[in-house]
Amino acid sequence: MNRICYDNINGRYQVLLKGITDVNAAVQVTAIGGDTSRCIASGWGLTTDSTGMNVYVRCHDLAGNQVFSAFDLSFMWGTEFGYTIGTHVFFNAGYVSPGLSRGVAQDGFATVSFSTATSGSDLVITSTNTGTTGGWLDVIPLVTMYSASSALQAWCAPIAYGLTGTGLRDSSVTVRCFRTSDGAIVSASAQQFLLTLANKYLPFT
Repeated sequence: MNRICYDNINGRYQVLLKGITDVNAAVQVTAIGGDTSRCIASGWGLTTDSTGMNVYVRCHDLAGNQVFSAFDLSFMWGTEFGYTIGTHVFFNAGYVSPGLSRGVAQDGFATVSFSTATSGSDLVITSTNTGTTGGWLDVIPLVTMYSASSALQAWCAPIAYGLTGTGLRDSSVTVRCFRTSDGAIVSASAQQFLLTLANKYLPFT
């Protein structure tokens, strides 16, 4: 049975997911409720007996202060099967972390690779072979901030996504980030966040 508790010392929630042992996962967290709370991923790792996964979550108000909040957590690992496509990326302040990023190609067999490019303050992340033949975009982008500390300096969101590359086989997402204190646009390349391209039929690759 999964379990959740609050760690008063470190100011974060700890969610125990039994039976999950692959750390290379698509992690997404969303605050629930009518207030302005936002929740982020604050880390994850195997339990001491390696039979489950501990996922850590912090929640903040618009000023960046830590608060208590209900939230949804999605932690999906492994690969999808058959025709389902998608990818997840851990962008770690300047680069895509290869050990925490994975993709599933449109035909299930082609290699998926990741590249990044800046566009002003925005960041464009492209994953190869995760588009769909004929140009129909079957994926939606999701972004969750990551911070191992209690401070929350910025929020990021997808502002555009689409198909690119030869035969429209690749997927591209543009991410924009905003400073928590005043909403000003800041460099997305300097942030840490988790990006999931989820298939709209069978989400969360």
